[in-house]
Amino acid sequence: MINYLIYNHISGKIDRLYVGAASSVATQLQSGEAFILNSGNVNDLTHYVSSKTITPKPANPITADKTTIIANDNDEITFSNIPNPTDVTITGPDNSIMTFTETDETLIFTTDLEGSYKFNFECFPKLDKVIEIVAS
Repeated sequence: MINYLIYNHISGKIDRLYVGAASSVATQLQSGEAFILNSGNVNDLTHYVSSKTITPKPANPITADKTTIIANDNDEITFSNIPNPTDVTITGPDNSIMTFTETDETLIFTTDLEGSYKFNFECFPKLDKVIEIVAS
């Protein structure tokens, strides 16, 4: 059994792992996919394929100017260095989920609801970034 990564041949995004015989890996491909031998501890969270080479994802540059705010709808948190485009998912303290694509370099957040908020930023090929905020 051999370990392969199956990836999108245009973007380089790793779709899945295949473990099996070399003679069978091509039968696992869907349209637009290619495969490469996985020679190490590689996964889709930390790597992608660039020019047919397994490559570590670069760091995500997004920052927050603070991680706590007053839940008064006036105090603000500013997220900066957001790559364009970035998919943002916010999970609120009531387990509500908001998802959108951010195309600006900054994002300002305010709330009047106390609790913890989780911001997940996805901007392939960079590493995902999770920032947790507490509003009190």
